[in-house]
Amino acid sequence: MSQGTIDVNALIIGDWSEVGYTYSAVDYYLGNVPEGNVQIGREYYQHRGTQLPRLVDAVFLLSSSMSFSGNLEEVHERNARFALGKDPSTLADYIYVGGTETPQYFTFWARRWRPGDSALVEAKIWKGLVVSEFQMPTGEEAISMPLEI
Repeated sequence: MSQGTIDVNALIIGDWSEVGYTYSAVDYYLGNVPEGNVQIGREYYQHRGTQLPRLVDAVFLLSSSMSFSGNLEEVHERNARFALGKDPSTLADYIYVGGTETPQYFTFWARRWRPGDSALVEAKIWKGLVVSEFQMPTGEEAISMPLEI
């Protein structure tokens, strides 16, 4: 028998021109992420037969994962709410940064058009959660905020 192995078979790096999420059946547009990374991974188990030579006779998928990371270019109130894991439908004037709430799961999506043939590439995480550390950048020029799903 073989131990479970991790097979990372997809890493997509590119300029994601449309990034957003769906929460409670409402779509929210976050902005664009230049040089964003989408990584898809699978962990599987290989079972080997009892006859010699020992050949793989079955492969079982144990788990699969998908992550997205990059720097979000447009920083505004909705993006700050999203990065803190807050409910985006709340219309409060103040965001309680230290407040603990139940995690807000959402469907994350990112779209880009491939330069060579203008084909649409779409990444979708059906049950996502923000895991990046919240950082509010400062500066006079256009600023970005780290984002990891």
